Amino acid sequence: MSKLEDLLLKTLSDKPLAKSISDCFFQLKVSYLRKDYETCLEKSGKFCELFTRVLQKLAGFSYTPLNEEIYVKRELDRLKSLPKNQLEDTLRITIPTVVECIYVLRNKRGGGHFKKGFPRKHDADLAFEGCSWLLRELLMLENSTDIEDIETLLNQIKIPNSKLNLVEEYDGKFVFASNFTFKEKILLVLSELYPEGAELKNLLSGIKGKESSIRSAIHKLEKDDLIVKFRKGGKTKIKITSKGHNIVQKLYETKLKDKRDLMIHHLS
Repeated sequence: MSKLEDLLLKTLSDKPLAKSISDCFFQLKVSYLRKDYETCLEKSGKFCELFTRVLQKLAGFSYTPLNEEIYVKRELDRLKSLPKNQLEDTLRITIPTVVECIYVLRNKRGGGHFKKGFPRKHDADLAFEGCSWLLRELLMLENSTDIEDIETLLNQIKIPNSKLNLVEEYDGKFVFASNFTFKEKILLVLSELYPEGAELKNLLSGIKGKESSIRSAIHKLEKDDLIVKFRKGGKTKIKITSKGHNIVQKLYETKLKDKRDLMIHHLS
């Protein structure tokens, strides 16, 4: 269990909800750091849905099950309509207003600005900072943790591969740190080349192995929505999706764990 999840569990006394919020914020921040602003906005919407469940629970209601659709606007309006003496203003007005702001931004992105072509980064900046603010408020609600300690904890969330390289490129050839499958190799390469993506011909020539096997792996990844194939400038290009990034994240987490276990073994 991560330190963040542990603090959330102390506040909420609900392990599935605490884990869901912790995991969602991790994915949100990593996508923001990767400059994958579209995924960041997508995750901010999911975070708002989870946080609405938090507000339901803190208000004394039964929260909407995690596997069921939640009607965010309706639930936030219900909270705002509660009598002042039933729930403090922070939980009744302030936090629901911030949640609604982020949720509307996420749902209306591209159509919620005065001018077309508004940079997606600006939306992601607001969504990320807003979700960070909500998480800080929640962590301070029923924990004795200082705001400085919370900031330190949140700042520790970094891009998973910042301490470990699983793929490197030398003169157009990709070298991998382990015996990965073709599908894993393709995802690792595309993750490194995100957001520009890679030309199909460069993947076929850069990854060692039979071209037919690599093409087959690409086809399966595309079928599972882990990558997308598109044409740009007369060239066939491939780009990793948010689902694909989640797979890469798990690969790095597994290898980092193996590395830590090996170090412990040598030190013991």
